[in-house]
Order: sequence, then C-alpha cells, then structure tokens
Amino acid sequence: MTLLQLGLGDQLNKLWDYSNPIETEKKFTELLLNTNFKDFEKSEIFTQIARCQGLQKEFQKAEETLCKTQNLFTDSDEFNCAKVRFLLEKGRILRSSKLPKESLKYFLEAYETSLNFPELSYFTVDALHMLGLAENETEKKVYWNLEAIKVAEGSSDVATKNWLGSIYNNLGWIYHDEIKFEQALRYFQSAYLFFLDLIKVDVNEDAKLKSKLKIAKWTVGRCLRSLNKIDEALEIQLSLNDGTDGYVNEELSYLYDLKGNIELRSVNAKMTLNCLTEEDLGEERYKKILSFT
Repeated sequence: MTLLQLGLGDQLNKLWDYSNPIETEKKFTELLLNTNFKDFEKSEIFTQIARCQGLQKEFQKAEETLCKTQNLFTDSDEFNCAKVRFLLEKGRILRSSKLPKESLKYFLEAYETSLNFPELSYFTVDALHMLGLAENETEKKVYWNLEAIKVAEGSSDVATKNWLGSIYNNLGWIYHDEIKFEQALRYFQSAYLFFLDLIKVDVNEDAKLKSKLKIAKWTVGRCLRSLNKIDEALEIQLSLNDGTDGYVNEELSYLYDLKGNIELRSVNAKMTLNCLTEEDLGEERYKKILSFT
C-alpha cells in the first residue's frame, strides 16, 4: 500500500519523526503541495506543521500556521478532527512556551470536544495525557492519567489502546517524583509488559516499538535503583548495554558507584560523555558524571 492510499491520519503518522521535526515539517509541506487535498484535510496537515514548528521552538511561526488552520474551518463535521488537533497544538505551543496554566483550557476543550465523537477517541486520550503533563498539582496529574487509562482500555480502536504504554510510564514518573517508588515501579512494569506484548505480535519489526520497549525496560531499572535494589537494576542495565546508549552508561555509572567499583564507574562515565552533552543531561547530572571520570 502506498502512502497516498492510506487515510490522512495514517499518512501523517507514517511521516512523523518526533526526533527530527525539521525533516518532518518538510515532508508535511511537500505532502500539502503535491496532493490535491480538501480544506478539512489541509487544515489537519497545518496543525501538524505547527507541531513541528513548536518542537523547533519556533512558536511565533507555529501560531501563524495555526491561524491558517483556523481560517479554513467551517461548521461541517468534516472539520471535527482538525478542530480537536488545533486545540491540542495550541495548548502544546503554550506549554512549550512555559505557559502551562494557559495551556490547560485548550487541552480541556480538546478533551470535551473529542468526547462528542467516538471516532476521535485517540485524541481524547491525547488531550487527557496533555492535561496530566500541564497540571501542576500531583493529585490532578494522577486523575487525568487515570482517566486516560480508562478511555484507552475501554476503546476498541488499536491506536487509542496503544496510548497505554506511554500513560503507564507517565504515571510511573509522577509517583517516582513523589518518592513513591513502589507505586512507580508497578506502572513502569506495566509499561514494559505492554510494549513487550506489542513486540510479540509485531510482524513488521517496528524500530520505534523496539525503542519504546528498551526505554520502558531502562525505566524499570532506574526505579529499582531508587528502591536500592542495586543488583536487579544492574542486571537490567547490563542487558541493555551495547555501548551506544549514553543513558544506559549513565545508569551503570551510578550503579557501579553504589557498588564501590571505581574502575567500571569511570569507564561508563566516559562512555556517557562520548554520547551525551551537558544539554542532554542537564547541568547537575552532567557535573556528577564528570566527577566520576
């Protein structure tokens, strides 16, 4: 099946590379220029171009692109999906601009609007997930994520269900930040098992899915370190270590430090710095790893 034989949502998903928004923006722009889309389809593509621009921190540009989206809107039901996407991207731009409080009303409106259309359940979960990220209070973060799980688990749509791994992971980090490590571990393990089940039935050997599974396993190991289960954490990180992932080597540095193995701590710290910069790690973690060398 060619790209143009897919539905618009599937076309956009195929073109998305969240790690490379510059290249993804080019692909969306080419798609828009080279295909005869209707206005409701164009408006949807514009929302994703705006998202690419937001990820590049080109917030003014992203706002201008969203204006193009809005200018195409009519009262036709054909625009339902584009309108929800518009609200989501408006909220994401504000949150990325360090205005999380202002973003909440857009995520809430996206959530409430999408509830009217069962076929938009994927975006219902997306909105709930963003509400969980934008909220400041832990109790509200937990509430929105649990609501997202409820919608995803109750959906017959595969893409909507596939949100579960990410939501479990988000809840894990919320509890981890609150020093509730046992609760965090349960959700991190749920995320890992979810992605593991997807891998078992994945006939296409999806590289993105493999990456998600690896991250989920790493996160379980990270939480085990917080629980002072050092040997279990070490076993997990060693199973992931191929010498190319600085975050794995960073964890190994901490674990070998806790075990008093200065030599292996230093080796892994140096490997971390070969892969990651101060920008990747943040100032505090960077200085800590530097001190291990």
